[in-house]
Amino acid sequence: METALTSGTDTKAEFARRRKSRNVATLGLAVLLVAMVLMENATMSRTLALSVLAVLIVLMLADFVYIFRVWRCPACDRFLGAQSTAFGPARRLDSCPKCKAELV
Repeated sequence: METALTSGTDTKAEFARRRKSRNVATLGLAVLLVAMVLMENATMSRTLALSVLAVLIVLMLADFVYIFRVWRCPACDRFLGAQSTAFGPARRLDSCPKCKAELV
């Protein structure tokens, strides 16, 4: 895990890097979900299908762990939480909800 940053510009640059990394990981999750749906319609042996499904599930879990480890405040290293809820639109994350460090 990276050390906490103190400079405001370093914090903003690191947050931008982490946000990009999180977005790529989220895109990877979407690709894995599409692969699972496509695999359902594929004709293959039961053993091969279960093996592919197990690999996809492991990759998805690894992706979730990666997002949890990366999506942290560069200043205080605490988890930033979800940006949206089931009941409302995504909120803009301009500062850390815990330490109030400016991120954008």
